Amino acid sequence: MWVLSALLVALLIGAALSLLTIARMADSRSLTLVPIRTPLLLSAFSLTAAGLVFLDAPATVRAPVTLGFILLCPGFSVVRLAGVTSLLAQVALAIALSLALALLIAGTLLFAGIWSPDASFGLLLAIATGGNLAEVLLALRRLDNRRA
Repeated sequence: MWVLSALLVALLIGAALSLLTIARMADSRSLTLVPIRTPLLLSAFSLTAAGLVFLDAPATVRAPVTLGFILLCPGFSVVRLAGVTSLLAQVALAIALSLALALLIAGTLLFAGIWSPDASFGLLLAIATGGNLAEVLLALRRLDNRRA
């Protein structure tokens, strides 16, 4: 259970860093929110899915949100780091990569004898959060390089 708590704390830290990024960009003369809009949306979607799963929401509410998260968020946060510019290519690669990651994680946990739906979801959540956090930090670095 402490792993799930640590993942939620990581999500909150990512959200706080995103808000700090917005504040830093608002201080600059050129307000460029476009590079971090997508990580913010993905983080919000991830946080919503995590809340529904870990608070054991009713299945009719939890299932569509969780399925959307599993299909898009882990892959999309990694694909955006690769520099793919076409939105159609990003979505197609995100779905393929998300499904591949979900299967790889589930298979690895199953062969290790420690499979658990919460653990699988937590690892996918960690991948999505890490990708979003990396994208925000890269946006900050680009902003600092522009100022210098």
